[in-house]
Amino acid sequence: MNGKLIGGANEIIFKNSPASPYINLFYKEDKFNFHTKINYHSFLVKNLKPNKIYSFIVRSVDKKGKESKDSKEVVHKTVPKYKKVFNVSKFGAKGDGKTLNTEIIQRTINKCSKNSKSAFDCKILISADKYGKIFLTGALYLRSNMTFEIDNGTILRGSSNFVDYPLVNNVVAALLYGINNLTNVRIVGLGTIDGQGWQRSSSDTIDELGNHLAYYENSYFSTWNITGILARSQMEAAINRSNGSMSNSDLVNAYASVRSSLITFYYATNIFIGYIKLINPAFHGIRFLLGKNVVCAYTKTETYNINNADGIQSQSINTIIFNNFINSGDDCVVFKAGQGQSVANFPPTQYGWVFNNYMREGHGVVVLGSETGSWIKDILAEDNVAFLTENGMRVKSTAQTGGGCKNFYFRDTAMREIGTKNIIEINGHLFNRSNVIYQSGSQCAFVLSMTYNLGSTNWIRAKTPSHFLDINVKSVTVDNGNTATGGPMISVTGYSGQDTSLGYPETFSKNVTFEDIKIIRARPANISRLQDSLFKNILIQDWGNFASPWILNNTKNLKFINVQPMPN
Repeated sequence: MNGKLIGGANEIIFKNSPASPYINLFYKEDKFNFHTKINYHSFLVKNLKPNKIYSFIVRSVDKKGKESKDSKEVVHKTVPKYKKVFNVSKFGAKGDGKTLNTEIIQRTINKCSKNSKSAFDCKILISADKYGKIFLTGALYLRSNMTFEIDNGTILRGSSNFVDYPLVNNVVAALLYGINNLTNVRIVGLGTIDGQGWQRSSSDTIDELGNHLAYYENSYFSTWNITGILARSQMEAAINRSNGSMSNSDLVNAYASVRSSLITFYYATNIFIGYIKLINPAFHGIRFLLGKNVVCAYTKTETYNINNADGIQSQSINTIIFNNFINSGDDCVVFKAGQGQSVANFPPTQYGWVFNNYMREGHGVVVLGSETGSWIKDILAEDNVAFLTENGMRVKSTAQTGGGCKNFYFRDTAMREIGTKNIIEINGHLFNRSNVIYQSGSQCAFVLSMTYNLGSTNWIRAKTPSHFLDINVKSVTVDNGNTATGGPMISVTGYSGQDTSLGYPETFSKNVTFEDIKIIRARPANISRLQDSLFKNILIQDWGNFASPWILNNTKNLKFINVQPMPN
């Protein structure tokens, strides 16, 4: 920078990314160098002065430590200082954990953002005051051209009362809510966003680094009235709105629509979420819906055992997700595209890049679907590490959802103990997974499923069925510890075409490539309705007492090149 050496990406990211210490431990425990090694794709420069021009030159370093020639010079000017910084405590908010601060914080947001032209013209600051560090609030409506910062050690805690989350066009508000075509919004800080959605367990999880991770009581559709907090309040309100009478299907639909997420943006452009900690949503964590140019980086999600608590969810164009630690109650990172015929002409969810994240628990590492109605396209997931997730790469839908998934690249990724119930020792910590209750129904390192559970059916089925095509998996390693537990290492299922009420033909996943894959101590692959696909440079070691690591049924034109062992 400006002619001075400032370090390497590995060194800098290790100091700043919440994922990096876990990634480093993962490789330290890889005694036999089995796993694919990841590369870092970002560099964080801190303590720059505002409104100043900086120049950068980048060099790559090979395995032997030899540096490349200089890159072209990159010149960038930093943003000015914030024009306005509004500390909500100075406007009457109290961090005592009891006072409901919704109106005060909302007025402060409205006042600060008025006439703002960029995210750096206005900063809302939530910081501990003489009353304490916990600011209780209902839904807050963000505005364009603003930064919302939660200071280190400070907690923004959602109210547990449904009345504090209004219904907007029949959609329940999130704790932090961005609607009406917002642009240029930043949510940052080293503080915590707590949705107060469900009851937290009396004991935390002690993870592989010895850190405490939030753990929640069992939270399902069947337990919302027992372990729910905000979730219970919102479900009870939905029942009351129906005069106290709901069929079971109506309850299922309500459960899928009336609970609040932590952060939701609709039709928003140029959004950045960084550095914060996210815990205890009633529903999802972060949602980017029908937007463009959205980034989530350096965050920490702790929502494990919360039903439907996706870590980061995107239905947008141009999504970048990197350097995050995710311990999730549902999919860690998931791309969606709506359900049924009503979304068939919506823009596709397109151009996503997911890298350098540590996915610890969750239903899937990087997931496409199950909502695929307007298509999910051109997604790259690379250089991630996964430990204890229920599935690895996961592509899921149903025929009647419509649309599909195309051009998905899942590569340069290392995964351990995917969907298993083993007893695992790592870094002196013992994890007994024998009693884990998995919810996704698959537990596989790689999943392409057209038989996913529909859940809510409050939508019109698509005219044409969903399709998966052009899926590329390369340079991925999987070690499942032993073959006593877990699902198939690879699971592919299409649509049978047998439901005459739908009128759809039988469907096959097409043009799927698995290349340079190593799998050890995992159960056999179970593949059906797969067509025109390639398996190349595959090494499978230890598939238990099964006759073969391959179970193939109703497939067409599959090629196997340098596969050990080959299918029978």
